[in-house]
Amino acid sequence: MSIKLGLERLNKYVSLNSNLYKNGTILQNTIHVAGTNGKGSICQMISSILLKNNPSLKIGKFSSPYNVTPNDAISINGVSMNYEMYKASNPFMEKLNMTPFEQATMKCIDYFNTQRNDFNIMEVGCGGLLDSTNIIPAKDKVLIIINKISLDHTNLLGETLKEIAYQKAGVINGQNKRCKVLINGENDKKQVIETIITQCKKMEMDHEIVDTTDIRTIKDTEVHEFLHKQFKHSYQLGNAIIAYKAVEHLISTNKTLELKTKETIQAFADFNLLGRLTKVTDYPIGQSKTQKIKFLVDGSHNNDALKNLGGYIDNFYRNSYSDQVVFIVSRTSSKDLAWKNLLRKNDIVIVTEFENVEEMNWIKSASCDQIYQELVINGVDPRNIILEKNIDKAITVANANTKLTFNSKKPEINIFVVGSLYLAGKVFQLYQKKLKSLEGVTKDKRKLI
Repeated sequence: MSIKLGLERLNKYVSLNSNLYKNGTILQNTIHVAGTNGKGSICQMISSILLKNNPSLKIGKFSSPYNVTPNDAISINGVSMNYEMYKASNPFMEKLNMTPFEQATMKCIDYFNTQRNDFNIMEVGCGGLLDSTNIIPAKDKVLIIINKISLDHTNLLGETLKEIAYQKAGVINGQNKRCKVLINGENDKKQVIETIITQCKKMEMDHEIVDTTDIRTIKDTEVHEFLHKQFKHSYQLGNAIIAYKAVEHLISTNKTLELKTKETIQAFADFNLLGRLTKVTDYPIGQSKTQKIKFLVDGSHNNDALKNLGGYIDNFYRNSYSDQVVFIVSRTSSKDLAWKNLLRKNDIVIVTEFENVEEMNWIKSASCDQIYQELVINGVDPRNIILEKNIDKAITVANANTKLTFNSKKPEINIFVVGSLYLAGKVFQLYQKKLKSLEGVTKDKRKLI
């Protein structure tokens, strides 16, 4: 089953469960987050800031794609929905032949409604207008965020930025005077911002364009000084600014909420989202209990994201373009990536493949041979490219090659796993299994890193 955009099956599900969904209400107090990149980070940051400042809150969060197992896409205060509960069959869903993502969305909404959360942060899966999460009506939303939009999923959303922006702006799906739309100001003004504003005006929805390039957008001097240091040269800075502005708005409409300097700084200091600049510090080599590898995992999977990550690595892990870095890369079969946005000519690149993704059988890894050809076209020295289909072996090969690299900066970490969130998920899954096998204990995946 492939991606099927549309709300027909979800509307039928709601009709069949009219005892649960009354008066057109689906999920109250929803924060709906759309965009091409940064959605997951923004969702996590909003949740962290709110909880650090207001510990008594219950905050639900729905993410896409999941990190390790499908149930961890659904969490409350950082605790994932029980796997058995998530996998329990639902006769209505089976009857309607709902897609896995549609099922995940409705399982999430059903679960959050039983838990009576204070806020529900919903990350859009693909697009917005016809995305499953858009079953939630405007009257249930307290905030809509549309982050940076770039060319991605063009086969589903359109070939131009304007067409894609129209789809993303579809999350503004009705009138609600209580709800506000925050728009990332880095977006293309003509094709993206004007398209979103047109939809805001059509729905009489208040909106604000957030300057995510200027840290002074945050008026709290201590917070913005901390963020400048914490996320300098990182693509996460813009995400942090828009997350802070989101919480500011929520507080302006709910006087019982607090936003304090110390707690907010701590929330950003503690920020960690698997697959987004995640440092793994003790990955076991083979079956060894003593030999451990350090590396960084990032799920950047489109050209804009690779460019941002490339800039980050250049700033923090190289003194010059001649400095070598070791990469482990893969991508989905449906993506063509401009690897030149990330890789430099002298880098050592280990190409690998990931296996089938649970509940997403349409997701396939590109072959090592395909990626090899792309890397050569993008200027990587063929002598520095190694093909290794097995991810665990690829990590070992990468570690061996760090000893052969020249890097004048000599960073603590010189291995980067990039190209797909699905590759990242497989690495974390493998990491968990190895720790369990070697140590005889199961580590909580929320505290892996």
